[in-house]
Amino acid sequence: MIRSFAACAALFAIAISAVAPAKPAAGDVTWSADPGHSIAEFSVVHLGVTHVHGSILITQASIVTPAQGYVPTSIDAALDPASIDTRNSDRDNDLRGPQWLDVASYKTMTFKSTNVVAGPNDTFTASGDLTIHGVTKPAVLAGHIDGTTIDGRGRHRVSYSATTTIKRQDFGLNWAQQTPGGTFVAGDNVDISINIEAVAR
Repeated sequence: MIRSFAACAALFAIAISAVAPAKPAAGDVTWSADPGHSIAEFSVVHLGVTHVHGSILITQASIVTPAQGYVPTSIDAALDPASIDTRNSDRDNDLRGPQWLDVASYKTMTFKSTNVVAGPNDTFTASGDLTIHGVTKPAVLAGHIDGTTIDGRGRHRVSYSATTTIKRQDFGLNWAQQTPGGTFVAGDNVDISINIEAVAR
């Protein structure tokens, strides 16, 4: 009976640890993004034949890693939609407006990881919640550890890159004008590429 109780208790403890949110452990390292060296870029198909490229500034990102490695255990990032830049001021103003990102109402985009899995050759997969235009949907980032270094001030830095593809209409970005021939002016798929250079706190 005692052994059975101990075994049940052990199984219960394992189950709880499997679903409990990860917390930074003693010795973990927290990294802060350097906004001047971090950016999110995207591309969307235009008129069904070419791609329009743009960027959005990463204003904050906190990344936690174990003391002996660089694969994140958690990622928490914020972006400024008002900083959108497609190198066309009229288009950028439209994208900031109520038909698109509505930056007056939705001032921040965020990504918060829920699970990160290490892969081969410095890769990892980060699953999490992506919030755009006030709508939160699951997203999966294919990440890579690009390298580490010590800067001129003696600070430890690490660089990450990641990619994903989302559907803009999943986030309420439903503008769908068509040409007379029936081609959509802007495609639904948005290819995203992220680069973050972070400094150890």
